Amino acid sequence: MRLRQVLHGLMNAMTISSEPKITEKHNRFGNTYYQVYDPTSQTSSTFNSEAEVRAWLDQHYNW
Repeated sequence: MRLRQVLHGLMNAMTISSEPKITEKHNRFGNTYYQVYDPTSQTSSTFNSEAEVRAWLDQHYNW
């Protein structure tokens, strides 16, 4: 049973992506904004436009 838990943990660790997760959201007034989660630093940032998200990505990732 313990081996199964260890193997499950290893599989989860190997499948966790280091790429940022970008979510489009809307505030209560219907305005669009973007939330970016960076799994590398385990931080979230909020942006008002796609251009701001692109600038953040260019600054933090070399794509």
